[in-house]
Amino acid sequence: MKIFKLALGMVAALVLASCNINEMPEFDDSNAFVAFSSSAVSAQEGGDDVKIPVLYTSRAGLSAEIEVEVIDSTAVEGRDFTIENKKLSFNKENPTQNVVIKVTNDEEYTGSRAFTLVLKESGVKLGASKKCVVRIADDEHPLNFLFNDYAANITDNWGDSYDIVGTITRDNDDDHKVWIKDLLTPWFSSAGYTPKSFYGFVNDEKTIISVPAGQETGYTASSNPIILYVCDNADLSGEMYSSGKNLTIEILDNGAKLHIVEGWGCSNGSSWYEANLGDVIATKK
Repeated sequence: MKIFKLALGMVAALVLASCNINEMPEFDDSNAFVAFSSSAVSAQEGGDDVKIPVLYTSRAGLSAEIEVEVIDSTAVEGRDFTIENKKLSFNKENPTQNVVIKVTNDEEYTGSRAFTLVLKESGVKLGASKKCVVRIADDEHPLNFLFNDYAANITDNWGDSYDIVGTITRDNDDDHKVWIKDLLTPWFSSAGYTPKSFYGFVNDEKTIISVPAGQETGYTASSNPIILYVCDNADLSGEMYSSGKNLTIEILDNGAKLHIVEGWGCSNGSSWYEANLGDVIATKK
């Protein structure tokens, strides 16, 4: 019996020795990966440095190193931009590192440019966002005078008036194209609908923005698209068009004011969500 108890004690000692509860478990982190936090960012000539976060997802906080390289570039590295750090080191205390980009202000209009950063294959897996497109907006854009907020008071066909603020922004690829948000959809926000930016084209003289009818201006709660309609005239007494007609926005005082000429509406084809009188002046804020 004593021999049996002694054997049991030796087995227990061996088990405890091999299963020390004070030892931390080892993780191999076979699913750890590194990835950009975003697949696209915008940069501005003359603006602040651009910092693009790169994340290393590791449960155990293992260390890792990875490099980034530039591909598919319409911008010239060293002339249009420089990258401060192409090698990133991660550990438990620093799971996020930033790629820092300095954009050169060249004082001349060369148009929008872009390049792509890509994470190079290394000893750690790459996540889904292994590429990040960086778009550089030229601050000498010929339509810079338009890119701003504009305030207006709009009256609808039911006699209600709305004070609204809309925004005009650049297009990344077309120097004659602008994007308009909220300026033509005053009722959407108060009614719980979601407005959507839509586009217009600026003529060579920079005096007119033509906004094509038929664009999607937003969505209802059931996700049905709401379409821009344009009237023959300002007082909505003419025919409303969902295609083949442009809403005319005159550019006045070098962009200090905008004149929305015709009346316009927003409809899903069966119900009107807006029907607004034209002859509206919007003033740059």
